[in-house]
Amino acid sequence: MKINSKVKWSDFKIMVDAQTSSDYVKFQVSPENFLKYAIDDLRTQDVKGRINCLTNCKRAIDCQIDWIISYLGFDYLDFSENRYPNLNIYMNKVKEEGFSSDMPFKIKFIQTMGIAPMFLVSNIRKVRNKLEHEYKIPDIAECQEALELADLFINSTQNKMWDKKWTDFYIQSNSSTNLDIAISYKTFDTDTPYIEVRNRSNNKTENYTKFYPKQKEYLELLYIAIKHEFNMLPKFFGKDWYVNTKLYNFFKEWYSDYRFLVF
Repeated sequence: MKINSKVKWSDFKIMVDAQTSSDYVKFQVSPENFLKYAIDDLRTQDVKGRINCLTNCKRAIDCQIDWIISYLGFDYLDFSENRYPNLNIYMNKVKEEGFSSDMPFKIKFIQTMGIAPMFLVSNIRKVRNKLEHEYKIPDIAECQEALELADLFINSTQNKMWDKKWTDFYIQSNSSTNLDIAISYKTFDTDTPYIEVRNRSNNKTENYTKFYPKQKEYLELLYIAIKHEFNMLPKFFGKDWYVNTKLYNFFKEWYSDYRFLVF
């Protein structure tokens, strides 16, 4: 896409305006609830308790995945290639080495967006497969490993959503003090999730563009915010060249220079 802006893409800066999050969870049973049930199950140490422990670990992970999908503005009950065709195209574009044929669509999304590390995603799949395709009684050590894995997954991904994902920031030229582009992420606690791009023109009026989950622009901006791939911004706005960006964070009071090659 192209938005008419005065941003000097060869030398621009990004400034965090606000970092918003929400602990609102729609589900009557949360990932943390399932994790607690799993801990209670393991205390019995009998066969039934170990099987229930592993089952609830899987439920905790699945529930957390659905929570992430919902938090990012998608319908977790119908999170499919048919509902979001651009998502499948985008994931295959980003993930150059491809996915294994048996990887579920939701886990492909988690992996593509960098929400969980590769080793964690791989181990999560092992837990799921042990229950879905193997009929073996888990031992205590396997249950303990599943508990630790589920706990790590829940905490690390919530931290990514609440603390690491950028939600409101400005883009402007280093040589100008005027605001040029503002991007706001309204993906949670709303019936109609969207990402808004506000551009101030020369006459100081603002033009608004909203992107919704089915659009590829929404996915691109989501990827940038989660992974902090700000070198992708010039290309998103229709510009391709070598850029020197300065990244400001008003709240954490840190400053860094980045040089990126934008393709």
